[in-house]
Amino acid sequence: MADKKDRNGEFWELALERAHLGVWDWDLRTGDCFYSAMWSQMLGYGEGELAETSDLWLQLTHPDDRERAVASGERHIAGLTDSIETELRLKHKSGHWVWVLDRGGVVERDAEGRPLRLMGVQTDITKQKQAEAQLEQVNVRFRLALAASGTGIWHHDLAARKSYWDQRTREIFGLVAETDEVSQDLWHSYLHPDDRADAERAHLAPLQTQKVVAVQYRIIKRNGEIRHVESLIRLIADAQSSGQILGTVRDITEAKQREQELAHAAHHDALTGLLNRAAFDRLLAEHIATARPLAIFYVDLDYFKALNDFPAVFSPETTSGSSGLNAARLAADTVDAMEDGRLKLFGQEIHRLGTPLQESRHVEVLARLAGRNGRLIPPGEFIPAAERFGIASRLDRWIIRTALSLHGPALKSGALTLGFNLSAQTLSDPQLWDFVDAVIDETGAPHAGIGFEITETAAVTNFTAAEQFVRKARERRCRVSLDDFGAGMSSFEYLRRFPVDAIKIDGSFIEHIAESRFDREIVSAISGIARSLGCSVVAEKIEEQASLDILRGMGVAFGQGFLLHRPEPLQAIVARASAQAALPAGRRA
Repeated sequence: MADKKDRNGEFWELALERAHLGVWDWDLRTGDCFYSAMWSQMLGYGEGELAETSDLWLQLTHPDDRERAVASGERHIAGLTDSIETELRLKHKSGHWVWVLDRGGVVERDAEGRPLRLMGVQTDITKQKQAEAQLEQVNVRFRLALAASGTGIWHHDLAARKSYWDQRTREIFGLVAETDEVSQDLWHSYLHPDDRADAERAHLAPLQTQKVVAVQYRIIKRNGEIRHVESLIRLIADAQSSGQILGTVRDITEAKQREQELAHAAHHDALTGLLNRAAFDRLLAEHIATARPLAIFYVDLDYFKALNDFPAVFSPETTSGSSGLNAARLAADTVDAMEDGRLKLFGQEIHRLGTPLQESRHVEVLARLAGRNGRLIPPGEFIPAAERFGIASRLDRWIIRTALSLHGPALKSGALTLGFNLSAQTLSDPQLWDFVDAVIDETGAPHAGIGFEITETAAVTNFTAAEQFVRKARERRCRVSLDDFGAGMSSFEYLRRFPVDAIKIDGSFIEHIAESRFDREIVSAISGIARSLGCSVVAEKIEEQASLDILRGMGVAFGQGFLLHRPEPLQAIVARASAQAALPAGRRA
């Protein structure tokens, strides 16, 4: 440690240099201003390169910061402030701007107290400013994601015994208030009597665990309306106080209503309101088990329910492929086409943006139906008919078996991977994985070469089945993608609950992205959140070069659409990919 007598000018200059502090010294009597060597180095200049004039710093100051910086000094010289403290940008020798924190003040006055000399230091805070800007971008995306998902944020300060609800939370509870702070007992007054005990217990659970606690309960708004909400709650520990309970809240009333409707629909006929086949069989089995005498009159009409769902009188709409009789014919024709070769496998490549198109390795498998007159029937006609008449699962199985049987060797060689769309019927099939595993054993296709795409519509039909499917797919190292992401009301909920490999952003956000700022912000937020969770991002329906350029700039990794590749027979795609993979690495482009 140096003695006091050793702490001379050179000692302090060395200390300032080690601390990377630039010193300025302004003599108000002569107008001269001294700048330390470290101050010049901070801006990329060597000693003697800059003329030490009193306004040198002002010449180097960013035009937007000059007025504020000058005002800070003038207020201090006039005795209005105790010191000079301001943030400003100075121009570096290389041309970029350096953010500095300027602090200083009067160090010498005359006999009458007038300032004679000022000194100060400037600290480079560029990295801090960059970090602040990046944090603000993250916060903007987070707020946008919250707004898109309709989620509210609240927290309770345990030490202060105060609660704070953001605007969305207040809207969910129907509370009209100008500030975030609410009384700590307010929440309890909204609880439904039948749910109060469980909800209060769940909100105290974070005090006993570091895990996130999820709870669903009902609230009664002041107008008497009953709503279902879901909260995620966690304790945020604070070493200097009792901590805070932080939570989110979402209105899930519509989702609950859909669950109830789907549960009723799963056991009742939509036309008559009577028990459907599955519920009837279960009830029949229960009666048989009691060994009581009973008689059954059973009439089975194929696809009777599906036909009754259509306008059964004539209207102009009944001439389309979605009408009852035409849909029934299409469904029957689809079954026949599986046998007579009129059902064709097509594919559309998914490209890694920014790489040569020839290097595509992933293909979404599609189906095309050739009518008996030779006309290709678009999937928008025959697939809804297949779903309506209960053959969608059979269709999906045919597509999977045929594609893997024909192209298993190509998948095994690593030439490409195939992705299959799954209907709600297939997703709910308990024998699905037995079938997939058997086909893989027969064809030699690797699990890692196979991907599955599920939509929110398919998942919401049977949420439990969707969760089980995703879990089993991950166990087998098959890829799983969430298709049409962002189109539904619960997309972020599925992203939170399903550990998928990729999300495919719905094409409705992509096709107008060049003109719509809203679409750009949504896509940017979705892709940022997905990447932070380790998910790949695929943009669907890329049809314009401007859209492609914007997506590349956002860092979206993969894309799909007519601009990149139009669907073509799968056989041709596989042959091209196999030939490309066989070339030496240097010739593939």
